[in-house]
Amino acid sequence: MTARQYSIYDCGFNYIIFRLTDCQPFEKEAEIDISTLEFLLVNCSGKSVERKKAERSSPYEFHYNLPMSHEPLQEKLKFWNQRPTDSARPISIKFLLLDSISRPHGLRSLPKTVSYLKDKLGFIEFKGYHALGEPTIHNYVPMMMGIATDHVGWEKKPPHYEGKWDSEPFIWHNFSQLNYVTMDAEDMAYWHTFHFNGRKGFTKRQMDFNTRPYFLIQEEIAKMTQFTIKYSDKLIKYNALNCVDRKNVWDFLLDYTYEFLEKFQNVPTFSITWWGWPNHDFLPATQVFDEPFVNFFQKLESSTSVLDNTIVILMGDHGFRWSNYSETKEGLLERNLPFFMIRLPPKFKEAYPEMAANLAQNSQRLTTHVDLFQTLAHLHRLMTPVVFEKEVHPNPSYGYNAKYGTSLFTNIPPERTCEDARIPQRFCSCNYPLWDEDFKYANYKKAMVVEGLSSLAESQKNAKNAPKNK
Repeated sequence: MTARQYSIYDCGFNYIIFRLTDCQPFEKEAEIDISTLEFLLVNCSGKSVERKKAERSSPYEFHYNLPMSHEPLQEKLKFWNQRPTDSARPISIKFLLLDSISRPHGLRSLPKTVSYLKDKLGFIEFKGYHALGEPTIHNYVPMMMGIATDHVGWEKKPPHYEGKWDSEPFIWHNFSQLNYVTMDAEDMAYWHTFHFNGRKGFTKRQMDFNTRPYFLIQEEIAKMTQFTIKYSDKLIKYNALNCVDRKNVWDFLLDYTYEFLEKFQNVPTFSITWWGWPNHDFLPATQVFDEPFVNFFQKLESSTSVLDNTIVILMGDHGFRWSNYSETKEGLLERNLPFFMIRLPPKFKEAYPEMAANLAQNSQRLTTHVDLFQTLAHLHRLMTPVVFEKEVHPNPSYGYNAKYGTSLFTNIPPERTCEDARIPQRFCSCNYPLWDEDFKYANYKKAMVVEGLSSLAESQKNAKNAPKNK
């Protein structure tokens, strides 16, 4: 690409490689090779007298790219290029995840999207999909690792896990080992799922493409809007990025997602796009996604073959938690009932009709994030012989644990309870006394405190009775 300097500016460019590199100034114009770069910042500042005028005119530009040059990705593409053109192609997986959106909230805020997905594309809406806790981490980790919130050792991990997350057995690693091209695109870098509230994140690249370095630099130098919210009885100020390179954040992520899916539509992919802004903190804001989502799926359907070979999931992690409405009876229910829609491509339904029928039936059953993990694990086992064109026994280190969750491709009994599904009792929607007109949110808080004290007493009792180390 060519970067040009205008007379009132001093200009340079920086590479964004996890962090911003040193600025490289240039005169008049510079040819920049972006074939191997994911992100680039062209930064200009006004000269002397004209500085104030220049600074008002947006003196920087961000650019992004989807390079295919880094070695792990090259190895994957080489693997697929060597396969016969008529060989079976594995099923791809696409997550579109909206933070803090319940099923009722999704139906209210995304009427055009829901109608289009169900009527035109055959998405299935799950009516009994249930959260496992309040914070995102209590739902996302079970979804991607298959660990229930009552799993031994959970208290050593989120929400105050002090270590790095690199060595954890996330399901995306399993698909990456099958040569799937992977992508993670999440906005709000400071509040990123694995960095929020003091978490340490990762030291190494987790997926082939990751937008966090891009958003991190954007948040550091771009114009920000500051908000204050209440979290754990503390007031927290934070910055939210409204626009990215002349686009609002939600449109930017949709464009980035579309370009990724289009570019790699002929190889299997595992990708996650996650929006936290503005839907996480403003209840009505989810409406802004309705038209863009419809346009995105229409474009995906008309201009690519992605939907022919991809399982697409549009979902929330939990319901909305940051308003007076969330403390009403209805709002309290919504907090634990996230939005969940899924579409199976026609070729999958033809190859596995019984599994497709089970999934449709399970849309009326009580299901959770650990069931979704088991579904991903089930799909991984199905795709392993497709990728390697022979029977391959799953590596036991993959961490599949049938103890937690049931694949949505199998039959889930209609009489399933919260206890069966490993939903903590204090979050079980079946337990809320909504028939009691005097019920207040405070009663729910009291129940949480009582259960927390009971758990603490039990753990102290166990610790007291445990054998002492010599």
